[in-house]
Parts: sequence; structure tokens; C-alpha cells
Amino acid sequence: MQHLKAVIFDWAGTVVDFGSLAPMGAFVETFAEFGVAITIEEARGPMGMAKRPHIATLLALPGVAAAWQAARGNAPTEADIDAVYDVFVPKNTAVAAG
Repeated sequence: MQHLKAVIFDWAGTVVDFGSLAPMGAFVETFAEFGVAITIEEARGPMGMAKRPHIATLLALPGVAAAWQAARGNAPTEADIDAVYDVFVPKNTAVAAG
């Protein structure tokens, strides 16, 4: 009979914060600062991507893009992706540190 010598977990979203709710809240809060309401389900959709492409993917969703256009007066641009990312990073870092 063999005995386990080690078990390795991907803590984030597996053992701690199941469902990765913490970063989802940071996404929802960030988009709200830009006048765009997104759902936890929308925020969770691109999970696993790096955060800037994650934001770009969210902004490409038809409903989110339409809400952005209504709130900001223009379709999302690369500069907008950068602006959202710049607001998101400290929020996500604070959640991860807390």
C-alpha cells in the first residue's frame, strides 16, 4: 500500500474562497465605478484569463458593451480597458490581501 507524501492545492477558489467570489466582487465594484452594472455571473464567465484580457472580454459582451455605451457615450476602447484595469488592480489586491 502506498502512502501519500504530499497534496498540492490551488488555494485560490479551490480550498479558500470557493467559487472565487472575492475577485468577482472586485470586478462588479470596478465596473460600477464606471456606471456599468455587471452581474457576478458575467464577471465569473472569463475566469482563468489574465485580468486585462478578462476585462476586455467582459467589455465585449453585448449587454456590457451596450451599458458602457449608454453610461460613457462611446463603445469600449483599448484606453477604456486600461482605465478599468487600473481601477480593478488595487481592488483585487486589497481583496486578496484581506
